[in-house]
Amino acid sequence: MDAPPPIRQKWPRSKPRPADARPFGRLIQAAPRACILTGLILALALAGQVALHELAAARLQSAAQALGRGVDQSESTVTRWLALCGRRCPAQADEGAAAAYAELAAAFPARRERLLAQAEQTANLGLRRNPLSAEGWARLGMIRAARAGGRATPGVLRALRQSYAAAPYHRGAAQWRVSFCAAHWDEVTPQLRLAALAELAWLDTIDNGAAFAVRGRIEDPFVRELFEIRLLARRQPR
Repeated sequence: MDAPPPIRQKWPRSKPRPADARPFGRLIQAAPRACILTGLILALALAGQVALHELAAARLQSAAQALGRGVDQSESTVTRWLALCGRRCPAQADEGAAAAYAELAAAFPARRERLLAQAEQTANLGLRRNPLSAEGWARLGMIRAARAGGRATPGVLRALRQSYAAAPYHRGAAQWRVSFCAAHWDEVTPQLRLAALAELAWLDTIDNGAAFAVRGRIEDPFVRELFEIRLLARRQPR
């Protein structure tokens, strides 16, 4: 006759069971520590990556001011900082690189077309990361206009509309947007004309010198008078 199976004794509820007496007790006890350690490692790695990307963005934004070192060295600087970020560059880095390429294209006509193509490609990449950047859309429009010889092509007008849709008033984009609308008054839509008139009046309230410079660049006497009337209407006491 077979022996009866052993009776399994229950552990008293009032008495705490040691960790090594539980199934997988030691593993469960060590799990929180491992999770905390893994979390700290991941957080440190992410913080380091973010700091590196922010540094790359700052370097790329300042590269546009470094034309005195020559096109080869400045262009190499932009390319190397972009490569450091790879596909995870923040939008500010792409915007800074696009501005640097555009500045280089203006300073060195012999490589203008290639640099403008790089500027447009980088500006588009930045806008894919941040499609609500009014300054980014304005820069793209400026680059496209430069590639088109200053003409108001459909691509330029689309970038201009997107820029105003992102922010109707923007200090970094205002001068180019108003100047371009004034220079192509008969080609832009009535909505863009009204937006440019309102933005110049707004710019005059925060930076009178910049607004005066924009007015000085308007060549068409009719358009210049329209802007002057808009400014006078804003300045009159109510």
